[in-house]
Amino acid sequence: MLAVGGIVASGKSTVADLVGHELMAPVVSSDRTRKWLLGVEPTTPANPDAGSTGDSAGSPGPWTGAYSAEVTEAVYDEVFRRARAVLQSGRPVVIDASFRSLEHRKAARQLASEAGVPFLFVECQAPSDIIRERLRRRDREPSVSDARADFLDDFVASWEPVDELGPSEHLVLDTSGSIEENVEAIRSASNQAPLRIV
Repeated sequence: MLAVGGIVASGKSTVADLVGHELMAPVVSSDRTRKWLLGVEPTTPANPDAGSTGDSAGSPGPWTGAYSAEVTEAVYDEVFRRARAVLQSGRPVVIDASFRSLEHRKAARQLASEAGVPFLFVECQAPSDIIRERLRRRDREPSVSDARADFLDDFVASWEPVDELGPSEHLVLDTSGSIEENVEAIRSASNQAPLRIV
């Protein structure tokens, strides 16, 4: 089981889809799950009025409405339910979510442990200029993710460092590299986990 996380626009969904293809494994996406739970089309904003808490116009901030703590907990519950069903079928699964909290990462690891399968958390990172360019691109193109530039500072501030996992279960991946480099890094880490990507 692979859990792919990181801050907004860190490249986690791209990496998750890539790994899912390599593993021939279903990808359970928190963004798509959230939209499904709310009855919203994948590329329709679930929280169109949310923005940074520092918005001078008095925006309520990103962690409200569709992104409140209560809704987010429901999203992770459903993500883990779907991932568990995949694991019970005997297949590998990739979870695509931010995993910004220690609690959610521990829950993912526990799910893998209960299923008796290896676990690897891939923490996606990228230089800030690349992240901001990716966020600007979302303003011009349809995106399943609602996170925009206004979310970035709040998201970074709320990120809980990954201190709970050992090196065999935690890979920091610089997604500014090529697809080939990312595949090789994940393959190497997975082989050590040992979770084989073929």
